[in-house]
Amino acid sequence: MKSNYKILSILACGLALSACQSTTAPSAPAPTSLGSAASEQSVIAYFSSMQTGGILLLNGRSADVYRVLIKHDERGYWIQDFYQASHRPQSSPVLLTNPADLNKISPTSVVGDLILYYRNGQVYQRATYNAQHQPTGQTTTYNPQGKLIVQEENRADGSYSGRFWYPETLHQALSFEMNSKHQVTMAKGWDQQQHAIPSNQCFAEKTLNPKNQQDQCYQLLMQIYQTSATMAD
Repeated sequence: MKSNYKILSILACGLALSACQSTTAPSAPAPTSLGSAASEQSVIAYFSSMQTGGILLLNGRSADVYRVLIKHDERGYWIQDFYQASHRPQSSPVLLTNPADLNKISPTSVVGDLILYYRNGQVYQRATYNAQHQPTGQTTTYNPQGKLIVQEENRADGSYSGRFWYPETLHQALSFEMNSKHQVTMAKGWDQQQHAIPSNQCFAEKTLNPKNQQDQCYQLLMQIYQTSATMAD
C-alpha cells in the first residue's frame, strides 16, 4: 500500500481538498500475521514494487506485495498488505469502503488508523483517515531506523501544519502552516548546513503550487517527499 500525503495531493492537482472533519473512526481489528488468517484463498491481489509502478499482477510469481481480505462486513472491506518475500506486514489491517479499491496499490477509500511498515519491520508512517477519506489529526513518517522525519497535523478546521527533517542527518529542514484555503501563512526553511532560506525564496507566493518552481522551499519539499518515498520502497 502506498502512503497518501494530503500535501502531495494538493501539489499534484493544484486544487483545494475537502476540509478534514473530526470523525470517530471505527476501531481496526488487531494486526494479523500470515498464519491461517492469510490463507491462499484470502489473497485478493498481487502488486509489483512501487519502483515499477505498483502494478496489479495476475499471480504472485513476480509480486513484491500481496493483499489479504480479512473480512467483509456492513462497514466495508478489512484488508492488509504483506511483503511477498518475507510475509511481513507492509500495512496494518485497514478498512476500505469502496470495493473498487481492493485491487489498487493506492486505495482512496481508507477509513480509520493506518500504519505502513518498512521491509525491516520498522514503522514507516502512522496516519488516521476520517469518514471523508482525508487524513485527520497527526500523521508521522519515520526513516528506516525509526527516527521522525515528517510530522503533519491536519486540523478539524481544515488548516495544516508540517515539520520536516532531512532524513539522512535529521537536521531541521522545513516548517510551514496553511489555512483552510490551503494558503501558506507561515514558512521557514533551512539548507543542509542549517542556514535559513530567505523569506523571498520560501513559499513567497503563499501557495504550494508557485509559478516560480525554483522557490527553494518548494524544491526542498519535493526533495524530502521523494527521498521518503524512495526509502519506503
